[in-house]
Amino acid sequence: MAINIVFLQGTLSTVPQVRNINGVDRAVFNVSTYETWIDKKKNATVDHREDHVCVIRLDWAGVDVNNLTLGTPVFIEGNLRTRRWFDKKTLSPRQATEISVQKLRMLDGASAQPPAGEMPADAGMPVEEMAVEAAAEAVAGAVAEPQGEDAHETAAEA
Repeated sequence: MAINIVFLQGTLSTVPQVRNINGVDRAVFNVSTYETWIDKKKNATVDHREDHVCVIRLDWAGVDVNNLTLGTPVFIEGNLRTRRWFDKKTLSPRQATEISVQKLRMLDGASAQPPAGEMPADAGMPVEEMAVEAAAEAVAGAVAEPQGEDAHETAAEA
């Protein structure tokens, strides 16, 4: 069994751009993550920034992209998707790996969700707890029921 799931905590490093791709509105933006370590050979602190391209379907997520501004801290749950295409200019195959966002939560207290009248169940929950809870749900869903021929055998035995 394999699980394709991503949890990402970082800051928006680009303003979301809304694009209509295959008749579906999607917001495309970058999220930056940072790590710091000490290089013992040089006795210096090293800072590393990684940018992640994120794509979110606006019809599924109900996200108000107007609330997503540069530098906003976010917590993202999604999965990796790799797009492949043939570049007609360079005559070579190309590919890009992106995070297909399923859930997005702003960590600065603002809301990316349109007003609905009540607070979400995880409001105020620490990011680490949100990640653990989401991972447990994903694993439980992936192992829930057998698929294919095994499902028929299980049903026949019952």
